[in-house]
Amino acid sequence: VEYWNERYQVDKDCFSWYQKYSGFRHLLTSEFLSSGDVGDSPNAGFPDRKSARVLIIGCGNDDLGESMLCDGWEGGVVCV
Repeated sequence: VEYWNERYQVDKDCFSWYQKYSGFRHLLTSEFLSSGDVGDSPNAGFPDRKSARVLIIGCGNDDLGESMLCDGWEGGVVCV
């Protein structure tokens, strides 16, 4: 715990392990995910941004959750 407390005091910038939301937003907002109940679509029944509930595990100080909320993910975004 001491390591992380010290790190966040020294390094105040957000840190994304993979990449920023803008780098993969198109994958989450594409027609592939937004066409919910289209017959045999691989995403049949996948909720849209207005109703999807998102759990981001191990987010650290990443601003992914905040970015998703600003982009209209209204179903609930929880970062732990």
